[in-house]
Amino acid sequence: MVSTSTTLEAALLRDSLDLAVLLNPIGDERLRLTPLGSQPTSWVTPASWGMMGPVGPKDLWPLPIISNPPSSAMHRQITGWFATAGLEPARLSVCTSVAVIAELVAGGIGAGLLPIPMAARYVAEGSMHLLSSAPVVENGRLFISYRIGVDDPKVTTVVRSIGRVLQAIDYLEA
Repeated sequence: MVSTSTTLEAALLRDSLDLAVLLNPIGDERLRLTPLGSQPTSWVTPASWGMMGPVGPKDLWPLPIISNPPSSAMHRQITGWFATAGLEPARLSVCTSVAVIAELVAGGIGAGLLPIPMAARYVAEGSMHLLSSAPVVENGRLFISYRIGVDDPKVTTVVRSIGRVLQAIDYLEA
């Protein structure tokens, strides 16, 4: 299942999912959260906008921003960042897929907050700019989560495999 962390966390609690990789989970006493690391995150804009950092909330406030839905980790990161200046984004559009958000930003539709490793391809091809920001965007915290009491060797194997893959592709900051 591919979805927002909020949806995946709820599915774990309903016992309809065995394991999930979660970004900035809310947490629950019934779930084990095993930290994987910090997911480097940055504001990104279409290259066609010609914006360069550093940017602050007042710079991005009037522009179209594309986010995951309310209650998602990305939405909380975005609204939290704008709140540091007492603002809410003036033009916020919602999309449930981070991959589609990346395509929309690269296509010139709006700005977004993306994992830097995901944005790297678009930056390299020249369709997107990474922007430094002040205040700095808080990096996401990535966890593997499963229900407490699950002692399944398959879950342990998947947890180890996910950690090795993320390390091999250099996705997380140490």
